[in-house]
Amino acid sequence: MRNMSLFQKSQVSGRTLLLVSALAVPLLVLAVWFFFFFNRGLAFSNDQFSFKTPPGWHYLNLEESGLEKLIVVKVYQNNPDITFHVSTKLALNSINLADLPKELKATFEKEVQKFEELGIGFQKIDDQDALRYEYRYQATGSDGKVFLTHQEMFIVQVGAQVFYLVGQAADADYKTARPKVSRIINSFRFK
Repeated sequence: MRNMSLFQKSQVSGRTLLLVSALAVPLLVLAVWFFFFFNRGLAFSNDQFSFKTPPGWHYLNLEESGLEKLIVVKVYQNNPDITFHVSTKLALNSINLADLPKELKATFEKEVQKFEELGIGFQKIDDQDALRYEYRYQATGSDGKVFLTHQEMFIVQVGAQVFYLVGQAADADYKTARPKVSRIINSFRFK
């Protein structure tokens, strides 16, 4: 290459550029495909509601866990462990969202250990009024280990149907979980 003319050097550089371009284009196409098709979150939909998750979430098989009678759908992600589930029930009357926090606190204080109410708020989910009730308590995992769980429960009534939307993670991980739960809540649509 030392004794090559400027013209010969430009031909070698041109071939190198052509080879690099030939390799780069398929890699770029693969990266775009991965980003738009493979790296998408879940999209759940039934006759009552729909929502989307961030990438990396999975469905929990409710039949294997024995939760199919209590929960409509449950999704999770690992590292950190975060879950989101939806439960529903029929209400004979309209619920008063402002009165619910007192009832919830009384129930949790009876049913769980080391219950602590962390926050109460009201917001809209798909143009429906919702109560946001945040709390933590001592729980026992499936492995028998005791830990502090942190949950945000959103309660919404649409007609006679009441929806309970619950995001959960270990208390130490909830700072990381909160934006992911918020993203699911913001995607929620009632039918």
